[in-house]
Amino acid sequence: MDKLEQKLRQLITEICTHPLKSLERQQKLSQVCILVIKSGKLWRENTTYYNDALQQMWEYCCQHPEEYEPSIKNVTTWLNDNLKKQLRNLRDAQKRNKNRLLTIIQTQEGQIFDPTDNIPARPDIDPVLEVWEATLNWVKSRLDLI
Repeated sequence: MDKLEQKLRQLITEICTHPLKSLERQQKLSQVCILVIKSGKLWRENTTYYNDALQQMWEYCCQHPEEYEPSIKNVTTWLNDNLKKQLRNLRDAQKRNKNRLLTIIQTQEGQIFDPTDNIPARPDIDPVLEVWEATLNWVKSRLDLI
């Protein structure tokens, strides 16, 4: 284990001893962020949502430093694992969004195909009205029996 990892582990341990919104805790969290960023050991990916994932990773890890297990992995590995999880979540959300959107398709022959044309129309309301009128007439014819 190198000096950086030792320092990061020490900071995480100290962070967990301070109250949630204390100045000392915030300062130690800032030190962790600065050290990790300067080290260049954070996972990098060229995606449009990388910065969002990075922000979510920092928010989560700064709010839950007690979840770090020094016996299992290094601090940078813990951060990178969380960053990759955030990236995966955003990538999956983007795919779900893309699949949800209906787009107009143009065939090779130049015909335009709109998938919304294949959505069945709602049934007419006339049968419902007929049932309603029949029920109403039946009730009216039975009023004298009440």
